Amino acid sequence: MKKILFLFLIVFNFHAFAQTMEQKDSLVNEICKTIIASNNYPDSLQLGIAFQKHLFPFMAKYPEDKKKEIWESVYFRLQRNCKEFKAIIDKMEPQQGDWKQLKKIPKTKLKDPVCKQITTYKRLAYLEHNGDSVIVEIKDGFWIDHFKDGTYSKLYFKWINDCEFEIEFVESNNGTRKNFSKPGEKYKYLIADKHKNYYDMVVEPSEKESKVIMSFKIYFE
Repeated sequence: MKKILFLFLIVFNFHAFAQTMEQKDSLVNEICKTIIASNNYPDSLQLGIAFQKHLFPFMAKYPEDKKKEIWESVYFRLQRNCKEFKAIIDKMEPQQGDWKQLKKIPKTKLKDPVCKQITTYKRLAYLEHNGDSVIVEIKDGFWIDHFKDGTYSKLYFKWINDCEFEIEFVESNNGTRKNFSKPGEKYKYLIADKHKNYYDMVVEPSEKESKVIMSFKIYFE
């Protein structure tokens, strides 16, 4: 009896979690559509209209102790899945890193083995939007991000071709990353060019419906 109850609780909690994630992503899609539809208004008003129409009624259904968690999740998922929201946020909160939003994927200027050398460096790092450094490990089939506050993100790593690879989100205890991605979501990386101490990188979510394409730099030693 206890085993059956335990199994029921696991299945129930997983289903509830999945349902909540689906609801949040559906909400994100509706907010994005409203932002796009009101693009003739100032940025702050676009967000105000979208939040008033979709986010606030959604959050009103939940107790106060859940609202912050919902807001953080929606905020980061919007940055991942809605390029119009990402563009507004980048203007309102200028970033200090190397990240830039692109309209399309460029062609690489490199060939193997220059690209695949990226896995041979002892130290890799990139800058967060706030300027903090993130240390990257690529080993044993994983891409692992180590953040300044001691948290991490773990993703599967595999090459697609000479200068493209894909990483798949596994887990994270970092506040931003665990809200930005969910297990199983994949990101395609292009190594676009190499310079004296860094690579030019391009990343986009692998899902066809996502269109947020970003460029940044990965530094090596």
